[in-house]
Amino acid sequence: MSTIRATNIQPQSDSDPLVFSTNATEKLRIPSTGAISLTGGATLSGGLSVTGNVSTSGNLTLGSATLSTPSGNAPLYGARAWGQISHTSTQYGQNFTATVSSGVYTVTLTTPMQDTNYGVIATAIGTIQTCATIVNITSASQFTIRVFGGTDNLRTDKSVMFAVFA
Repeated sequence: MSTIRATNIQPQSDSDPLVFSTNATEKLRIPSTGAISLTGGATLSGGLSVTGNVSTSGNLTLGSATLSTPSGNAPLYGARAWGQISHTSTQYGQNFTATVSSGVYTVTLTTPMQDTNYGVIATAIGTIQTCATIVNITSASQFTIRVFGGTDNLRTDKSVMFAVFA
């Protein structure tokens, strides 16, 4: 068992930060503002609860998904659900199940949204000379997609892709 040396933990009675280090490398810093800084690939197996904003200078991993640091000043938003559904009901994506009947794609979200104030971006896949994709949000957990092509005919032979944002 190691002993704690004064150089590893540097308690402060003034506004200087509290610094934890090991092997001459800083691992944790708590400044007088309370904004904790972890370095060196720290892992918190007991969980971490943060009140306020979280910032990172590298990538952020949520479950098995990694969010890369965006470039530029535009905000980064993530889709709450996304997918692709073929006209034969074959599907892939996240957080949904779907059925297809007579050209109407009914999507049921696995995790419902808070209310019906969410947006869906949908597009048809395939060769369509003229196309309109109509989305109808019916509840916090369900919406329909219809694809019209040509002379306002409901298309039953196309696949759709969609993303849900709140």
